[in-house]
Formats: sequence, C-alpha cells, structure tokens
Amino acid sequence: MVQTGDNATTSIKDDLRQGRARYEQHDYPRAIVHYTKAIRKNPKNPDAYLFRAQARRYDGDLEGALRDFSAAIRLAPRRAESYYHRAVIRKRNLDLVGAINDYQRYLELCDGLCERDHLEVAQSIRDLKKQANFKE
Repeated sequence: MVQTGDNATTSIKDDLRQGRARYEQHDYPRAIVHYTKAIRKNPKNPDAYLFRAQARRYDGDLEGALRDFSAAIRLAPRRAESYYHRAVIRKRNLDLVGAINDYQRYLELCDGLCERDHLEVAQSIRDLKKQANFKE
C-alpha cells in the first residue's frame, strides 16, 4: 500500500531522523536500514541517498556508497557536498580522473560558500593530477 499526503512525508522524516540517530551512534547497519526505508517511500529524495551513502562509507561498503552518492548527484546536481564525498571514494579507489572531476565540480558549486577549505581541495586536485601524470 502506497502512502500519500502528510503521513508519507512524516514517515519519511521519521525514517531519516531514526537513521541519523543510528548514524550518530555509529550503528551504520541500522542507519542504512532506516535510510533505505526512506528511499523506498520516496526514491527521489536526494537526502536519503546522501545520508545512506555516508553510512555505507563508514560501514565499509564503498561501492554502495559510490552508487548512492551518484544517485544523490543525479537527483540534486547542484549540491556540492555529494561531489566532495564521491571524490573521496573515487580517490581511494584510484579513480583519479573521476576524483579530480568531482573535486573541481565541488569547487565550482561552492564558490567560497562551503565548509571545506578551498585551498585544501585545490591542493588535493593538484596532487591527484601529479599522481595521474596530468599536464597543467
């Protein structure tokens, strides 16, 4: 049975809230369960994918996290945070070109307004380009 109206919204909010509580307790498997429930109720909710991706990352499921960060980006392509986190995983997976592209997109979208230090991210891009033997 599909819920509609305020009940569905409240239920999704409850799932996200419960997922966040589990995440903050470092109970990543249970957080993932709650975020997955929210996604099933509304597969177009970028927050649910972003939060589940973070929980999956800390639970060690980097491939699942990568898929969820990509889903969050498809649903909210102007949200800088998703690009940053996906870049971190791509870097770890040695997808250097993907990491560079995501870090660059992060900087473009932030335009000085994000919490991460721009100089640090720019240095990461330079380091990755050297590692990938890119010419500046």
